[in-house]
Amino acid sequence: MDDSAPMRAIIRDTVAEYDDEIFEYENGLLAVTAYSTVHPDLVLMDLLMDEMDGLTATKRIRESFPGAHIIIVTNYDGAPFRKEASSIGVKAYVLKEQLDMLPPLMMRKKNIQKEYKNKQSEQHRAGS
Repeated sequence: MDDSAPMRAIIRDTVAEYDDEIFEYENGLLAVTAYSTVHPDLVLMDLLMDEMDGLTATKRIRESFPGAHIIIVTNYDGAPFRKEASSIGVKAYVLKEQLDMLPPLMMRKKNIQKEYKNKQSEQHRAGS
């Protein structure tokens, strides 16, 4: 989620090889509305957008979907933003000038999901 189409394109290009599907929305309100339909594995959320800011959108998504994995991707590095993001369950906080941090974060998320699925599969087999 980012209100800037060129920035969405840059982020998409940065993460495209790490995910099968990428959905883009230009504001937090659209993101909240779409989340219940799309159920993405990971959300990359800007802070300052029209209609609804990223922190409010994150709160709303996590109220309905507490397991949502959200990474803030922003130009704003203020301690109050980081503190609030952490308090509402944001998984990481990445500055737009450091987009190269996104692929390792996405790979870590994918590895955790893979391990979880493997454990579920092993438990299912052991129970059979």
